[in-house]
Amino acid sequence: MDRERSKRLYVELLRGNFEKILSELDLVYRLTHSGEKGKEAEEILKNFLKEYLPKKYEVTTGFVHTDMGTSNQSDILLYDSSNYAPLYSGYANKIIHMSSLRAVIECTMKVNKKKIEEDNKKIENLKALFKKDIEIQESFSREPLAILFAYKSEGNILKNLSSLKDKNFDIVFCADGQLYILNHDTDEYTNNLVDNLTAGETLHGYTFTKQQHAFSFFYSYLIDYLNEITSEINKYKMVYEYSKSSIYIDYK
Repeated sequence: MDRERSKRLYVELLRGNFEKILSELDLVYRLTHSGEKGKEAEEILKNFLKEYLPKKYEVTTGFVHTDMGTSNQSDILLYDSSNYAPLYSGYANKIIHMSSLRAVIECTMKVNKKKIEEDNKKIENLKALFKKDIEIQESFSREPLAILFAYKSEGNILKNLSSLKDKNFDIVFCADGQLYILNHDTDEYTNNLVDNLTAGETLHGYTFTKQQHAFSFFYSYLIDYLNEITSEINKYKMVYEYSKSSIYIDYK
């Protein structure tokens, strides 16, 4: 393999992964039952993440628990399974402790203004549990990541994201070629792809699309952000958690 081709390998491999995901999503989109569409889209992304995330991250569906309460069900949870055990592991869902959470992903086949507002509120409820627990906050290097992943879009997504009073998604990706990253300093979403700049025929015999670049950047941002999120393991002790919980058991 020549040096230039070796440098292109990372991009070319991600391009191939996205084409596989997109072909599966296209097939799912033809299904007639909307509920099944959403579930299948979720499983497609989960399978990719299970294959291509570092093995210390477990990919699951379920709930997040703190002393302040338990979250609503999340489509996809990424948690540190090398240092933290789930509180409950069922056939379809897990309950994990907030200390282990690294990212939450909401999946949808089509994202529009209504869906953005609904899922943003859902993430707000989860983040509220994090913010209310001082012990949890102090043990984290930064908040767990919140992502919205969609197959198709409807309307002006950037405008709808910008109109949110409380912006809870860190990354918003749509497979039709849109990627928005929240700048926490300015509280604004930025479009990370410029039309006609990262797309077109290459000198190497294939075509790169804006959609392929969007996915590759999405995956790259995800990995980088995950690597930034750590929590102090010594501040989470199973014996301590059990002892705290047992205080609230009422005996006759």
